[in-house]
Amino acid sequence: DEAAALRRPLLARDASANTLELRRQCAEWAYACTRERRPPNVTVWYHHFHKAGGTTFVRTAEANGARLYPWNSNGNPLEGKGGGRIPFWTYDGAKQADFANGARQASGCNLVATEFGFPSPASNLLAPMPYLYITVLREPVARVVSNFFWRYRLYFNGGHAAGEGTAKQRARLKPGQKPDFGGFVDDHIDLYVRTLSGGGSTEPDSPTGALAEADLETAKRTLGQFSIVLITEWMEASAPLLQRHLDWTITDFGAFHEKENKMLKDYTLLNEWDPEWKARYAIDGSYQHRRANTTRTNVGTVRY
Repeated sequence: DEAAALRRPLLARDASANTLELRRQCAEWAYACTRERRPPNVTVWYHHFHKAGGTTFVRTAEANGARLYPWNSNGNPLEGKGGGRIPFWTYDGAKQADFANGARQASGCNLVATEFGFPSPASNLLAPMPYLYITVLREPVARVVSNFFWRYRLYFNGGHAAGEGTAKQRARLKPGQKPDFGGFVDDHIDLYVRTLSGGGSTEPDSPTGALAEADLETAKRTLGQFSIVLITEWMEASAPLLQRHLDWTITDFGAFHEKENKMLKDYTLLNEWDPEWKARYAIDGSYQHRRANTTRTNVGTVRY
């Protein structure tokens, strides 16, 4: 019957627009109605774009009763205490669904996050049910500047010179080397389209390859599967949306905001703006803003 069909795993690429919309609406209804049950019927898949306010979202979700995977790092499921991330985004459609269903049955988990991976190609993303998709986007330049200071925080707080930090953190800079903001931007400014088009790796913070117009179209189709797309700069205005679609009652994001790192930051490094980078950003940046404009007008597909 129709209810059974909606519960069966279905790749987004194999579904019609009407089917996708129906499944999205059903996922929202099922989540709002069963989120306090054990086990619930739907799992929120929250894609966390790095430095876009994702940790604040996860903390707010927990305040509203979201149950994370028993072993997790900021909502990212782990293989065990202190273990590696479970790369469920790399699974085929049936196994992605099995992972969500198994976690709900075993522990009542109804929210999982992906911060360092996304289905690639994006056509491997399941249609809504058993997942309900949510993400948060931040103005691209603000996000990349924040990401730059975070990635090189060991340099800015003096830890790199003192030999502190992990081997991975220390390897990001050679002795005496300063962070290269221009190079960092060149690699990271197009994170949204690259990730949503499935062009990233299991570490989308380190993408490779140039984007094309087709990637923008793929990213827009992928974003169309998301029930809610929040904007970092407008988080406080999102309360009615979350109450209406998720039945959340605690929506004071400011109360869960992660405090800014107060380390000394050398903003002179941000002067390394290369003319060629500016020209390329005019193209890549247009992908970001055209994607935002498209989704903003298509409120039946992606809601703000």
